[in-house]
Amino acid sequence: MGMSYIHSEQFDRASGRLEEVWEQDQSDPTVGEFLALAYLNTEDRRALPKVEGQAFVIIDKLVAAGSRVTFLVQHSHEKLGWLQGRELNQYCRGRLSIDNHRMIYISEKGEKKSQHSFDLGAGDLKGIALNQDDHRGTFQLKFAAGNYFIATRNRNRNEASRIVDLIQQQLGPK
Repeated sequence: MGMSYIHSEQFDRASGRLEEVWEQDQSDPTVGEFLALAYLNTEDRRALPKVEGQAFVIIDKLVAAGSRVTFLVQHSHEKLGWLQGRELNQYCRGRLSIDNHRMIYISEKGEKKSQHSFDLGAGDLKGIALNQDDHRGTFQLKFAAGNYFIATRNRNRNEASRIVDLIQQQLGPK
């Protein structure tokens, strides 16, 4: 039921259901993955600092076990405007997953969504950078096929920083 709530973007309901399972048995990494996703996308912005910390603990545990972690993001199709701090008008949104030295973006909604999904291995990443001057949770990915300007869906800089760190750990140069 909790995963159904995630798919319908009812994150607070999802977290309630998934917490029940996770507290009793942490052996299913998918439950942890979706619980962290629910925490990071809570509708209650006042609760974000507390649940963000809980999400990061779960994410760290999943990464240490070699399990997948997923984040909700937006991929901007506007390079210049995005960098100048304007809001997105042309974008697709989807799920960015990091798993076993791979990074997978599946575009689910928005303009040109079918053209922007990717599946990259460690050798494909040319660079990644958190946009230091932008407090909206944005970063840039560089690989041979081009550059991607990405924002966390909830505009959370802490989450963007964590994503950048995880990608550097999993796909960065060795």
